[in-house]
Amino acid sequence: GGPLPTYDNITHNEEEQLEKYAAEYKYPGSFGSPTPDGWIVKIQDAIAAAEKENSDIKVYFVGGQNLLPRMFQGLFFDVGLALFAIALVGAFMWLQIGSVLLCACGMFQILASFVLTLSTWKLFGNGSFTFMHGLVIYIILGVGADDIFVFTDAWKQSRSQTASIS
Repeated sequence: GGPLPTYDNITHNEEEQLEKYAAEYKYPGSFGSPTPDGWIVKIQDAIAAAEKENSDIKVYFVGGQNLLPRMFQGLFFDVGLALFAIALVGAFMWLQIGSVLLCACGMFQILASFVLTLSTWKLFGNGSFTFMHGLVIYIILGVGADDIFVFTDAWKQSRSQTASIS
């Protein structure tokens, strides 16, 4: 909100107010974080104290130049979880299959299908990307890994069959 203290309104020395507001972040821009002794941290501390005092209160302080850093903070956490899930499935696949090459090909198949799925979605004129689309990576990861396990198990079981089948 504005204006900042000592200013009459938000258009009074607007550039100066924006500079002071931007100076609140260590790294100006979308990925910045508030300075430890700045006013944003003071507001967050006051909100945390109020929420601690009364558990029925939940305040979300997001807006203006504080919006993008908050969004990216959540986005980076979610992307980290997705990368962890991909690494975990890859490690389990490698242990289960026993081949780095098959594991790498399988992970490529899974990730390529995710890209193809989103491209097809966009090709048919759907421009939105919702929360459910973010969950698709986990669905494709599970189904793709399962396909690889089924194919490799079938291949391993074919050794015990007659020569005409194997």
